[in-house]
Formats: sequence, structure tokens, C-alpha cells
Amino acid sequence: MEQLKAKLFWRDEASEAAWCEKTGLSLLTFACASDDLRAVKALLATDEGKAMLVSRGKALKHTDKLPFNTLLRNLANKITPLKLAMGYGSPELLSELLDAGAPVPESDQEDLLLGSGCSCPCGA
Repeated sequence: MEQLKAKLFWRDEASEAAWCEKTGLSLLTFACASDDLRAVKALLATDEGKAMLVSRGKALKHTDKLPFNTLLRNLANKITPLKLAMGYGSPELLSELLDAGAPVPESDQEDLLLGSGCSCPCGA
């Protein structure tokens, strides 16, 4: 877990908890995006980590109009750990989420069914 936090430049827990609340993102979100199976397993072994299964990115206020920033902001809106696992996680990571009870909201079913679980290392 410390490696993931270091990669993210994670600050103190209070600052990051406030940021997670504001954005809807979580450590589990980032563990899935970086295909970090060890961090996913460690998180899902705790009640706090299991609660992150339902985390969902929120629409963020535009602070600038740079195209790449806008793209990332739009991608983060409504993103879930399961969606990220479908695109960037290994089959083992995806199985961990499903076995832990990751929800598949009706509004996401089409996205998840049309996508496919794949291992697409992103170099993260």
C-alpha cells in the first residue's frame, strides 16, 4: 500500500480523505487504474477498502480549458474501480473485485458488458 501511496504522492490521511470525498475517487480507484493487485487485495481485506467498491468519480468544476485536463476530468466523472479494472486490470484483479461484491449498477451494465476484462499494462 505504501508503494501505491508513494506513486500517487499521497499526503496525510486527513488531506487525502477530504480530496477523496470531493472527487469521489479512492485508493481502490487508483489501485485498479494501475493494475496493482497487491494493493487491491490489501484494501479489500479491510472494511474501509470494501467500502471503496462503490466509489464513483464526481463531476469536477472546470478550473481551466486545457484539452488534456478537460479530457481527464470527463473520464473521471462516474468512473468506478470496476470500470477501471475492466480496462486496465489483469483478469486476477477483476476477479478480486467481483468476488468482493463490486456492484454493477444498471446504468453501467452496457459499458461493462461491451468492454472486456483485459490486461493492458499502462506502465504505471
